[in-house]
Amino acid sequence: ITGGAGFVGSQLARRAVAEGHDVTAMVRADTDRWRLRDIEGRLTVAVCDLHDREAVERVIGTSRPELCVHLAWRGSPGDGGPAADNVSSLMASLELVRALATAGCPRFVATGTCFEYAAAQRPHVEDDPVGPRDLYAMCKSACFTIASELCRIEGIRMAWPRIFYTYGPYESPSRLVSSVIVALLEGRPIATTRGEQSRDYLHVEDVAGAIWAIARS
Repeated sequence: ITGGAGFVGSQLARRAVAEGHDVTAMVRADTDRWRLRDIEGRLTVAVCDLHDREAVERVIGTSRPELCVHLAWRGSPGDGGPAADNVSSLMASLELVRALATAGCPRFVATGTCFEYAAAQRPHVEDDPVGPRDLYAMCKSACFTIASELCRIEGIRMAWPRIFYTYGPYESPSRLVSSVIVALLEGRPIATTRGEQSRDYLHVEDVAGAIWAIARS
């Protein structure tokens, strides 16, 4: 699991470990592993930056995975300096696929984003057209297209679930749901927009359960 100490990745790791699987969580050296503290002794933590191709090849070559769930991604929506990190994450993701092919991994699940879809005034369905509007969504969409073809060539079965809005345990306090909860508990005013958007939130354990179901299907 790349990004194994993240909001979704830690929940996925927790589920896989509970079912008795041999799990390797790939994390960066500067990652705070607080989300993994309760299970850290039951999995292998591989300290590795996804952007270090040789290090990734070593981890993949050592673990010889039957399945890779790719959740790590550096870069965010919007403009500005950090947006450029999406390009390096795209390149690193494709190098990950090549390393998995070399190691003979038969199955690859990587997560996309709801922002890949074109804007719509109704709930999205899975086969809606894509229409990415910033570098984050463009790189995610490009990753899906190129990785799909790489996996086809290498004989790897690939799935690309697109994650929508998520909330739940171990969420960063800066995200909407947790920041509102903390502000209410502390009696502080909550800064919001006018509330004219419609958003459908999914509990993080359900997100991890869906990804796990896809991975095992």
